[in-house]
Amino acid sequence: MWVKTPNKTGYNDLNALSVQIMKTALLILLKGLNN
Repeated sequence: MWVKTPNKTGYNDLNALSVQIMKTALLILLKGLNN
């Protein structure tokens, strides 16, 4: 079994989560600027 695969998927999950958090933060900032 490769040890690399679970680590890579875990990293990808963390990456996707941070991207979602950044997108949400940007949306909140834009809404704040519009109001």
